[in-house]
Amino acid sequence: MPRRVKKKTDQGTHADLISDLPRNVIDGILEHLPIRDAVRTSILSRKWRYMWVTSPRLEFDDKFFNGVMTNSNLGDYEIPNVITEVLLLHDGPINKFVLDIPPDYPVRIRCLGQWILFLSRNRINDLELVNQQAEAYEIPSHLFSCLDLTYLELSNFRLATPPDFSGFQSLAALHCYDIRFASTALENFICGCPLLEELTISYCSGFESLNISAASLKILYIEDARVIKSICFKKAKNLIDLTIILNRSAENVDGGRRSSNLTNFFSYLPKIEKLCLVDGYIKFLSSGSIPETLPKLLYNLKHLELDGINFNEAGDTLLTVCLLRSSPNLVELDIKSHTSLLHPALNLLEGLDCNGFCLEQLRTVNIEVKSVSDTILDLVQFLLTNSPSMEVLTFKVGLRKQSDAYRLLNISRDLLQLGRASPRAEINFLYEGVEGT
Repeated sequence: MPRRVKKKTDQGTHADLISDLPRNVIDGILEHLPIRDAVRTSILSRKWRYMWVTSPRLEFDDKFFNGVMTNSNLGDYEIPNVITEVLLLHDGPINKFVLDIPPDYPVRIRCLGQWILFLSRNRINDLELVNQQAEAYEIPSHLFSCLDLTYLELSNFRLATPPDFSGFQSLAALHCYDIRFASTALENFICGCPLLEELTISYCSGFESLNISAASLKILYIEDARVIKSICFKKAKNLIDLTIILNRSAENVDGGRRSSNLTNFFSYLPKIEKLCLVDGYIKFLSSGSIPETLPKLLYNLKHLELDGINFNEAGDTLLTVCLLRSSPNLVELDIKSHTSLLHPALNLLEGLDCNGFCLEQLRTVNIEVKSVSDTILDLVQFLLTNSPSMEVLTFKVGLRKQSDAYRLLNISRDLLQLGRASPRAEINFLYEGVEGT
């Protein structure tokens, strides 16, 4: 803890440098201190005694709980009183409030409700509630009175929207982790946020389908281990950044025909700039008919990541071909294949070889595979010969035996012999040993 520093003036008196700091400097110091240390600044001087009570950020995270439990004689049941007292002493608006409940310390739900009620009366903007307990708490209804929220993060809670819920008119970012939604609660929540730009739905439950109705939404992250029957983007056509991670394949993209999954999917993403598809959703998109090129090219797409491509399957191979041919302005490409190539797959080069086609903007490529085949080398060859702006192509392969020097030498030789359109193009060859037979 800093000490009071005094300096001797020309008249022989002493000035308190700590107390003479401008208010904006003091506010900046308090803003970057953990709440426990911010409270302790009250002993620095009379001027600092109540400075902390106007701090717009209150964060009760791991540092707070560990510090209180380690350096005080308070019992577990008394710690909520500390948080309550801090809130009661606080004077002024609270812009940000963080509560991260540790796994070994439960917070009484009554206290949580009181704290959120207090925040709702102080026009809270940024609220983060993280519950590390085994039990999922019910979100207090007072949350829906925090009408000035612009950022909301919830983790491990049960949530139901009240009948009179009119939405969060200023909410720009919503991040939900392991939330048990009541029936229709998720859709009601999203529909009630007209300015929502960022949305995360990670390992949540209580729904079988996702109807993303958010006209302002730009960034969407979906992660789940279950089968999601359908995902609809018809009312979210301003998306520019989309990540879908599904361990199991979805059944439908829009409640329509399965025969045109890929075409339907991109018809609702006219502005997409960054796209990441992982595992199950790749299988879903590649299960229907796949055109050589999408009806409308993805002119805005700059970054494409396909994690879980299986080049043993014609559908996955054709999906890769189609997306490359439909993304003329692609800048960065990431492809990962987690399966071993046991038999020859579709010749990629035949599918990609078309007159006048060029990936003029492509600069960075990362390809990670478990084994190497002619199909993979065809893909690398196509990317090198049709990308005049290529800067770096990183090729990583997992070998069954790390000591297989002969195989490594052959792969390295094949890569070096590939032609390239860009004189600046570099090929980085990486490998690692993996277990397997």
